[in-house]
Amino acid sequence: MARLNLSPAWLAACLVVLGTLPARADSLPVMPPGDWQPVPEMPASEMPPTPPPPENRLKLAPVPAPRWHLSPFQFPSQAGIGPQLVVGGQIFSNFHVPTSGFEPEAFDLTRARIYANGIFNRTWSGHVVVNTKALTFLGAAGKAVTQPHDALLKMAYLQAMNLYPGSRVQFGMIISPWFEYESDAWGYRMLGSLPSSGGFTLTPGPALMPFYDLGMSLEGSHDVFGVPGFFGYDLAVTNGEGNTGTETDGQLDYEGRLTLQPVTGLEFTGIAHKGNPGGSQPPFERYAGLAVVRGGWGRLVVEGNWSHDEGLGGIGDGRILGGWAVLNLPFFPLPTRLVLRGDRIDGGPTASGAIDLDPASGYRYESIAGIAFKPVRQVTIMLDNENADWRHVDGTVYRNTDQVALHTQVAF
Repeated sequence: MARLNLSPAWLAACLVVLGTLPARADSLPVMPPGDWQPVPEMPASEMPPTPPPPENRLKLAPVPAPRWHLSPFQFPSQAGIGPQLVVGGQIFSNFHVPTSGFEPEAFDLTRARIYANGIFNRTWSGHVVVNTKALTFLGAAGKAVTQPHDALLKMAYLQAMNLYPGSRVQFGMIISPWFEYESDAWGYRMLGSLPSSGGFTLTPGPALMPFYDLGMSLEGSHDVFGVPGFFGYDLAVTNGEGNTGTETDGQLDYEGRLTLQPVTGLEFTGIAHKGNPGGSQPPFERYAGLAVVRGGWGRLVVEGNWSHDEGLGGIGDGRILGGWAVLNLPFFPLPTRLVLRGDRIDGGPTASGAIDLDPASGYRYESIAGIAFKPVRQVTIMLDNENADWRHVDGTVYRNTDQVALHTQVAF
């Protein structure tokens, strides 16, 4: 198996080549539209006030409600006004009623995030995100056990925009390029974990890799052949221990994303991650490919993931195939969307009860169908049905979980 070796000279050569590419016309990388953005139907009375004129002092500034992952691209004010402090938060809660399976009906608070962002000028800023969540796992007799809500540092990094045209650099505790792009393409993290980080089911599988980690990343977007944002990339080097561990063996993880947008609204993306956690865990490789179609009508996405572990002790070699559609429904009085998703995920319970990605352990289908609407721009409410079919290798069903749920998301 070929190894990925990144020498300082190789990285320097990459920066020189990237620096010769033309930046986007607005000189800032622009992420695809997310659910936080204002909708055309919104009355002017509900729009946030215009930011105050530049001042040489720290201040609270009204900004658009954030995307779930709190990407710095949510802060257009960084390009235009002086030092400021932006604070906010996000809350995910739900009420679910099972129609099959062993879970009782219940209210849940799945996420409560608080963030603070110090924006110093057009280039330099600092960002901190603290997350609280309840950890749920299977206890005795298959009963779900939930720990109390604990606070956890999710992200904390220094950011520099446009060190060369069209670039963004982050240094500290960062989000992975894989998870940032995949989550933005999905747009409904309020419903639960993505398949690549365990799946939506009540008994989730393993995460493919750490999605928050200590390291640095370089992201950019460039115009090529006269097409805005034709070429985009995101490269990261991290410890590989996640946001709850520290590096102990000197083995780093490498991750990269490449996106091509031949025409506006059509994206083809490839992502790769090479990890070497050390200890009893073997080296591993993770790959993903996504095709995304976006427009004023909504978006369609098809995704495929492939995992490979180079020895015993990993989560196995397996695939995740999925697709989803988010469609605007214009005949409702409030901004409303139809949300449909389906995934096929390799793996199942092992002899020890853990869940892996080995096709020899079986596979499962996960599906979501629901309606989401926004009574105001900062609030999303969704009613949906969620189903998971766990199957043996021969296709026979050995577990089925199904529930109807009401989800809410508040961003402020």
